Amino acid sequence: MKKDLMKEKFKKSIQAEKEKIKHQADVVFSRLGHEEKVPVRKQKSQKVNVTRIGFAMPEEDMVMFEDIKEKCERLKIRANSSELLRAGLNVLHGLSGTELIDTVNLLKKLQVGRPKNNSGNKKKPLKVNVTRIGFAMPEEDMVMFEDIKKKCNKLKIRAQNWELLRAGLKALNNLSDTDLINTVDLVPKLQVGKKKRQ
Repeated sequence: MKKDLMKEKFKKSIQAEKEKIKHQADVVFSRLGHEEKVPVRKQKSQKVNVTRIGFAMPEEDMVMFEDIKEKCERLKIRANSSELLRAGLNVLHGLSGTELIDTVNLLKKLQVGRPKNNSGNKKKPLKVNVTRIGFAMPEEDMVMFEDIKKKCNKLKIRAQNWELLRAGLKALNNLSDTDLINTVDLVPKLQVGKKKRQ
């Protein structure tokens, strides 16, 4: 009986303290000319289905990629590698057929994979240093990527996925500062990785 009485008194004192704090906050906000700010609970981020893509990028394109990143830092654009690659795809998606052909034709064609075994040929094939890059792409961007590939097929452009990603970076690199800011801002931010335990 005594425990229940003490619990009830404790609950009442806490409720009275909350009301006192709320009243003080109302007075402060009214003096400052602000309306009371109601705390908003953060909504849980919706789970976005993403596809992991990996591709090889030659050193010269990697240097260009680093230049784009530095340009973004200078312009105070916060974007990770995935967002920049997806922004490049957005630029490619908006190009006309002739612009797309010109952009893809600017790429240096690389021979990927293992060289064929020519037992009689003693010359070694030219080795190109490449860097492997992996990033996450949401479903909506994958649909856009498929549209770009279909457009290339209609225009009889033979380009592999990694070549299209490199072409997107080239197109992104050729944008003015304001166009770069606007293009990167259009790319939705993704929250990828494992959730932290609470």
